[in-house]
Amino acid sequence: MAKAQYVVAGVIAAMSMVGCGSSSTKSSTSTSTASQPAATSTTASSAASSGQPLPAPCTLLTKDDVASLFGTTALDATPSQGPATGTAQCSFGLTVGSQGKTVSIRTRTDYANDPGFLFPQDGKKVPGIGDLAIITSPQLHSGRITVQLGKNVVEINVEFYDQPVSETFLTQLAKAAVARV
Repeated sequence: MAKAQYVVAGVIAAMSMVGCGSSSTKSSTSTSTASQPAATSTTASSAASSGQPLPAPCTLLTKDDVASLFGTTALDATPSQGPATGTAQCSFGLTVGSQGKTVSIRTRTDYANDPGFLFPQDGKKVPGIGDLAIITSPQLHSGRITVQLGKNVVEINVEFYDQPVSETFLTQLAKAAVARV
């Protein structure tokens, strides 16, 4: 029985080292071979890994970033806090009649300690953005990309009524946001 406990402890220790080694390997590889925007993403990830709050979401995405979706920069940008401690959101919206388009960006500080949030396990992985980026919920008129930056997370949701959500657009928004961290 004691032998089994040592084996389990050894496996857990090895998994911990592999996890730590892979993130440092990722960072050094990205820094040495990537262009300037990717290096900024790596720097942002390192800065955010301490669990320090991310910048205000309305500074991570701008009206210019979302203008191509809306066809204008004459949009409402609405910042909000919560509901959980360490979360903040900025929503860009345009209403036409009873229908609307929305892009929202939410930041989560130290997401692992937020009982109302689980990092997505399924979806399309997008390389080169933060520590891990996953596109989920790709439906006809909505989509989400979630980016891990150390202990923090940036989520971007896009919803609109008149055209399909483009994974390229989601990726572009995520890259713009992470570059500003």
